Amino acid sequence: VLIDNGFQPEWITLQKEIREEANRLRGDLLTERKYFGPYPLSVEENIEWSDKVYGYKDVVDKLNKKIEKFNLVVPVLNKQMLQISLENEAQRVMINGESIEDMRFDTPLKRERKREIENSDNEGANLFGFIEYFFKGK
Repeated sequence: VLIDNGFQPEWITLQKEIREEANRLRGDLLTERKYFGPYPLSVEENIEWSDKVYGYKDVVDKLNKKIEKFNLVVPVLNKQMLQISLENEAQRVMINGESIEDMRFDTPLKRERKREIENSDNEGANLFGFIEYFFKGK
């Protein structure tokens, strides 16, 4: 009867909130990343990046408290979530995110080269790609 009337258990709404907030945090970090140069950063940029990341500590602390609460109320153990590590998220964004130079010099030629690299990584993914690899003489 409760489900028919739109009631959702607390753990389902918490899970949705946690995912949305974690995605928002990652998006905010990616936005901050765009204002820095390519990886690895200079000493000055690294200090500035650390300051920017530290500004999200309260957000991550609140998010981790929600994750703790979620893990206590979720009825299935395999649905439990790991806490968010600000350092790991920041490192992942720093390495994989676009820098200001990546955005400034994004040309059609650069995009085509990026596609070629991605396609060459996927060439050996199947048997025909493997055979094609040898016939191309790479």
